[in-house]
Amino acid sequence: MNFSPLATLDPNTSTLLFGVEYRLSQRIGVAAEYGARFRPLQLTGFGLTKNKNDYHYYKIKAEVRYYLPPIDKHPHQEIYMALQPFFVPQTYTRYNDNYVVNDIHIGYDRADVKKTVTGLDFKLGFIWHYGPSWQLEVGGGLGIRHVSVAYQTDREFLEQRANQFQVNMFNQSEKPGSGLDFDVATVCKVGYRFGLPRR
Repeated sequence: MNFSPLATLDPNTSTLLFGVEYRLSQRIGVAAEYGARFRPLQLTGFGLTKNKNDYHYYKIKAEVRYYLPPIDKHPHQEIYMALQPFFVPQTYTRYNDNYVVNDIHIGYDRADVKKTVTGLDFKLGFIWHYGPSWQLEVGGGLGIRHVSVAYQTDREFLEQRANQFQVNMFNQSEKPGSGLDFDVATVCKVGYRFGLPRR
């Protein structure tokens, strides 16, 4: 079982993220993580959570790992490569906001927003074992993410084209639609191993 402390500091989707891993063999492992919304330790939102009312989200991650052969000079260290798909659904409500589509500002009084982030990362990680049970894990990787944003609001407001005097340039929300982007993964976990000692 492991805990990811840096996930609580995520400026957009701060979570209490816990996970478990099961070793299918000495070289192959499978893992899963779940994180629920957690904001008390969030240092700053950098404006990312501004005007997101009734904000709800969670994180789900799965992982398949391949552990490299051990290095004799570092018997208490393991190195692995992994593929990790992830899923982060979000819902929130915005008031008196606007977004831009095709260089046109569209204003609304209220919008219920559904945002879904899915992706796949390739990671490289390092695990240091302390005693028979405790371990520290760090790593990182790169991947791709798909972001989808959908608005539900009164049609008359959704199609209202705001002129330049009605637009708040510093309080714009994500525009509706979907697209692909790069993803950067970071790993920092504290774990406790149950069962037999590591071989």
